[in-house]
Amino acid sequence: MSSITEKQMISEEPFNSSHAVDNMEIEVIDKAEDDEVEKGNLIYGITERPPWLVAVIMALQHFSANFNGCLVIPFLLSRNLCFDKDPALLTQLIATAFFVSGISTLLQIIFGSRLPIIQGPSAAFIVPALSMLQVKGDCPAAITANSTQEERHMLKEEAYSRIRELQGAVLVSALIQILIGVTGLVGILLKFIGPITIAVTLIMIGFGVFPLASNFVGAHWCISLPTIALVIIFSMILSKWKVPLPGGRRFRIFAFFPMILAIAIMWTICAILTACEVFPDDSSVYGYAARTDLKMDNLRNSPWVSFPYPCQFGWPTFNLAGIVGTFSAILVSILDSVGDYHGCAQVSNAPPPPDHAVNRGIAVEGIGGFIAAIWGLGVGVASYSSDIALLSLTKVASRSVLIGSGLIYCLVAFCTKISAFLSGIPKPILGVAGIPIGMITAIGITNFSHVKIESNRNLLIVGVSLFLAVGIPDYLKQHPLSIKTGSTTVDQLLGVLLLNGMLIGAVVSATLDLIIPGTAEEKGRHWRDHVDLEDGNENRKFQETYSVYDLPFWMKWIKRSKILSKIPISPTFRMPVKSDEFVPIHSD
Repeated sequence: MSSITEKQMISEEPFNSSHAVDNMEIEVIDKAEDDEVEKGNLIYGITERPPWLVAVIMALQHFSANFNGCLVIPFLLSRNLCFDKDPALLTQLIATAFFVSGISTLLQIIFGSRLPIIQGPSAAFIVPALSMLQVKGDCPAAITANSTQEERHMLKEEAYSRIRELQGAVLVSALIQILIGVTGLVGILLKFIGPITIAVTLIMIGFGVFPLASNFVGAHWCISLPTIALVIIFSMILSKWKVPLPGGRRFRIFAFFPMILAIAIMWTICAILTACEVFPDDSSVYGYAARTDLKMDNLRNSPWVSFPYPCQFGWPTFNLAGIVGTFSAILVSILDSVGDYHGCAQVSNAPPPPDHAVNRGIAVEGIGGFIAAIWGLGVGVASYSSDIALLSLTKVASRSVLIGSGLIYCLVAFCTKISAFLSGIPKPILGVAGIPIGMITAIGITNFSHVKIESNRNLLIVGVSLFLAVGIPDYLKQHPLSIKTGSTTVDQLLGVLLLNGMLIGAVVSATLDLIIPGTAEEKGRHWRDHVDLEDGNENRKFQETYSVYDLPFWMKWIKRSKILSKIPISPTFRMPVKSDEFVPIHSD
């Protein structure tokens, strides 16, 4: 989910390590057609429908290549939510993540930007969520076979109260995002937030999540480090090796699924070592977390089918500090998704998305966040830039394929056994989450290439912003009682806000970038020039016209209405593209 040119967005590695390959192609067509594909032609365009078998295979591939977020983010939040104390609760949260991703993807493709792009849980929400949860203190004891009914009830009530607070913050932020999209305020936001602010914010996302990922790694270094090593070997060394398939086909399986393969291999090794009693069976002994039988009871007892439903954890509760903190995540998601839309359009051989498509896409992402809040996911949703890389590799940009992928997400959510099975991944293996989180930080650093970072002005802004963003939360963690205003409510409000390093970094860097004088080169005002429809596109041959962004219904009536042409989300709305705008790339 760094702001780079559209060409770089295709050729460089996206943050998700499952697709950390930049020059791959899948051989789904005959050799005679390979030359045409390499010239940039699509096998199936946005509006074309592949044969049903091809569509199903491609849909499964998009699902398997992008479901990491539905698994990793619930795990990252589970400890502070107390969901890790009860395997059934974690299973429920994972199923909810799949459901929200599926519904959000369908809404985005059918009603939003109409581009073939996957939606999923956004990592930008993790830092504000943690800052809210850290003031809650320790969780009750974990559920065991000897736990009393009262202990189970206490844990569930505490876990539910925490997730409801996150729901309330995401709910209000999602409504704000819907308003920003519907009113067309996206362009105004882009004018006031530059590459320095985006860089600092993305860097702070990484800094905020690193401790969580390191806890997973530290559960058993001899399991987590080989898992990370396998991802690197598969994605960087073996990425060009083609595995023979029946019928003479060859497939670069290591290039497409490095993380999935690494997890599967190490999970199997852990299962063998568990069966051989290599790992201890005492939870207080190092290495216990690597056992694969810790959640077998949950897998056996889980129903085959269940349906996530609204307010399954209770009605959202609202906390002003949480709402303000979560708003910073909304801004990051909006800015990154704008870049995703342009990148997705380019790899799909479609014209750059017009303003109405961008506005509608942001509004629908807000609707996805609203659904996530009501269903109890605890974080908002955003576009996945990793899906853009997959589109450029497969040369299949059909909307029907991505709709099928969204339906698969929903089906997996209904099959509780799958979520229960995935919740049993040993903790050390999940340390592999440090790779995509680390790449988010690296992507943030690349934004500095769009400004004159060596100038004293920019060095001061970045230095002060990072110092305060890291220093203030760290000080409050060491001195939790240092805020004393005389009002418990104000103390809690300031505590939550000042624990959010991402929010501090964004506010400080944006403020300093606006008030400190500097040249256009220093501020990076040129970094969106490539988005101009007249800039760099004169030689492009679009296979689709701007009609690909039209809604699937009522277009004749919409085109006849003069009033609708004034509404920013209407397909007839037009606004000239400004060359001083910028487009960052997705960080989720």
